[in-house]
Amino acid sequence: MKYQKTYSKLLNAYPELIAKESLYKICKISKKTAIYLLENGIIPCIDTGKKTHRFIIKMIDVVEYLKQRDINPAIEKKKPSYAKPAPAIIMSASKRENIFELLDDRLKNEEDVFDFHDIERIFGYNKKYILREINCGRLKAISYKSKYIVPKVFMLEYIRDYGIQNRYIPEELKLILYKC
Repeated sequence: MKYQKTYSKLLNAYPELIAKESLYKICKISKKTAIYLLENGIIPCIDTGKKTHRFIIKMIDVVEYLKQRDINPAIEKKKPSYAKPAPAIIMSASKRENIFELLDDRLKNEEDVFDFHDIERIFGYNKKYILREINCGRLKAISYKSKYIVPKVFMLEYIRDYGIQNRYIPEELKLILYKC
């Protein structure tokens, strides 16, 4: 690999978790491009919702992005209007029911109502995607104190009806999907 030493140096030079400010310097991209890559899930991250230091990014995900960009330089050239939606994991109706039951069992210890951070932690969906699904009417939510909250039952019904459409699926959810 041509850039393997560079990637190793990057991993050693930066902490395990970085912010957007470090991301655009490492990748040599603009702030707008960095925000686009993070909000659209091209580089997986946690959106804290704060005004400053909003994104928390794993350095290993940045290195993966750089590797993909080196292989295919057109990745960041795509304009938002031409970006393809996240690929769906195609499931049969019986598999969706199995996932519904497995997730229901796995989430017994979780709260009965999710906020955006819970959904991101458990299912990997970012805030922008969740809002889009709520506004389209596919994901039912309750407006509470100028925030949306999603009852666990509604989230499970959403997954049962529409499947998993996500670029970044948390490891724990992948294990549940592979059980079915």
